[in-house]
Amino acid sequence: MKSFFTSRKGMAVISCISLAALLVSGTFAWASLNSQKVNEWRGTGSTSEGSGGSLHDDHDNSNPNDPRKDVYVENWGDDLIFTRIRLSEYMEIGINAGKMDPNTTSQVVRLPVNESLPLLEGTVLAGGVIQFTPHIPKAADPADCGEDFHQYWNWEMGGKKFYKRASEAEKAAGRQNNGSVLSDNNDYTTRGVGLEETLDGGVYVLDENSTPGTGWFIDEDGWAYWGGFLQPGQATSLLLHRVTRTNIPIPDSYYYAINVEAHMWDAPDVLPSPGAVSTMTEPDDVFALIQGVGVEKPSDNALSFLKKVFIKAVDEGEFGEDVETSIEVIEEIFAAEEPPVAN
Repeated sequence: MKSFFTSRKGMAVISCISLAALLVSGTFAWASLNSQKVNEWRGTGSTSEGSGGSLHDDHDNSNPNDPRKDVYVENWGDDLIFTRIRLSEYMEIGINAGKMDPNTTSQVVRLPVNESLPLLEGTVLAGGVIQFTPHIPKAADPADCGEDFHQYWNWEMGGKKFYKRASEAEKAAGRQNNGSVLSDNNDYTTRGVGLEETLDGGVYVLDENSTPGTGWFIDEDGWAYWGGFLQPGQATSLLLHRVTRTNIPIPDSYYYAINVEAHMWDAPDVLPSPGAVSTMTEPDDVFALIQGVGVEKPSDNALSFLKKVFIKAVDEGEFGEDVETSIEVIEEIFAAEEPPVAN
């Protein structure tokens, strides 16, 4: 992906691989922010509950029995944002499972001494590079992708928590680096200085009938879309909350990892004028997502959902008082992205 800035707004991309992750941005306006990290579990084989991790990184990686794996997005900037997250999985079982090259940062690479077998065929590429499998819900259960991972691991999704807001120093670092990964292993039970509560919402499977609301909607490609524009000072509800072992034994040493990718975009300050949409050749806000500029383009269902998000925001007065004109512009924006109607 490219990394550049344009005028007041810009597009920023950062990528790293580690134990857990999140991306946020600062009070400057940015168009897209991409970050990823890997949450890992290792063990010697047992039927007890395993450990878990978090994204806004509230998991203690040094504690192998910590089941927390809180994945959420905080908006500490000044503008509305739209965000999506994709969770992907990998697991291997056998001799030296989890022996990975510590010197790689953009991907996970197995060391030659690693003789374990991947749970899913075709997920170890040339040179030992691990290919993660997107978590795509099976039927109506967002926590079960239907793959063998969930023989061994239970996911608890949705809900809310108290969290530590980004500090001014963390915001400054985020602005400088076009994103930041935050981590806090403390448990909070109430609001306090520097503490806030996330929104409370569920996790759902996205389809053509989905309507915007507080929560996450997982699409057929694994991307989970937040159910609306996130206000400044808010944090989304939890996408993933806990990861625990099932009672099915793992016969040998194991390694399980969740890769977390997240994107964020500014909402436009104002909508274009009617008829001006066709001139947006390289958009620098959420229109970049709609057109698939620099990122994987949303599916037709996701585009339809995002259109509903825009219309809901218009009805709530986010883009001015002229609702009729605003909806006309939104119809124009999405018209070019909708599939042709069959004769």
